[in-house]
Amino acid sequence: KLYSVYFDTPDLYLHQHAMAIRLRRVGRGWVQTLKGGGEVQAGLHLRNEWETPVPSETLDFGALAACGAKSLPKQVRKALQPIFVTDFTRTARLLNFAGAEIELSLDSGEIRADREVRQFAEVELELKSGAPVQLFHLALQLLEVVPLALENTSKAEYGYRMWMHAQAEISRAEKRPINEDDQVASVLQSMIWSCLMHMQANVSGALDIVDDEYLHQMRVALRRLRVALNMAYRVQPDTELDGLRRDVAALTAVLGRTREWDVFVTQNLLPLRQQL
Repeated sequence: KLYSVYFDTPDLYLHQHAMAIRLRRVGRGWVQTLKGGGEVQAGLHLRNEWETPVPSETLDFGALAACGAKSLPKQVRKALQPIFVTDFTRTARLLNFAGAEIELSLDSGEIRADREVRQFAEVELELKSGAPVQLFHLALQLLEVVPLALENTSKAEYGYRMWMHAQAEISRAEKRPINEDDQVASVLQSMIWSCLMHMQANVSGALDIVDDEYLHQMRVALRRLRVALNMAYRVQPDTELDGLRRDVAALTAVLGRTREWDVFVTQNLLPLRQQL
């Protein structure tokens, strides 16, 4: 059983600076964790993390400093207050998979913030040692057993959204800067990541039918991705890249038909009914 309390200032200073601090009850003890920096790519969270045991459900900034964490401004430390809680059961196994050591955790529980409750059930994979690509290979094997969906949003981010009563925003394409001294391979990789992030950021909104713009942006991202993959294939063709190109083309066709049906229902059907 893992019970965690996340703290921030009333104006969400930590969240604005891509940081999070929590106290987690583990058994009879408490563990304090500060997370900061890093990035998210295709569901892969890369971040800095400082963790230390504390004697009670009280933040201990001296303990954070002792484990090498960056010191928070004094006014921020004074203003920290509980924002939301995650309360869930975790079942964990350490796997030796294709030369990598991976911790697989099954998490099931809820997030509570400002009288709102969100249930969740997740599989979390954490790389202990080895190549990050093995996380994806393991995830693909799990997908053969049970229908899973990639989740880019962390439990903490959902907690913040609930506290702010905010909805996921429509994501649009971002232009990545290219410098004269950049290598072709790194530029192509950056372009492909940009397209994948653009697409994945709109998946949940498209599935929840929040706004038809989510579906449109997914199609835009896939068109951009097809261009980037074709460029990469010309530079260095291989079977894995060719398979990805075919998968993207098939998904583009499916979403194209979905979009056509959406336009028919939302734009064409009403005037037809009025005239006939």
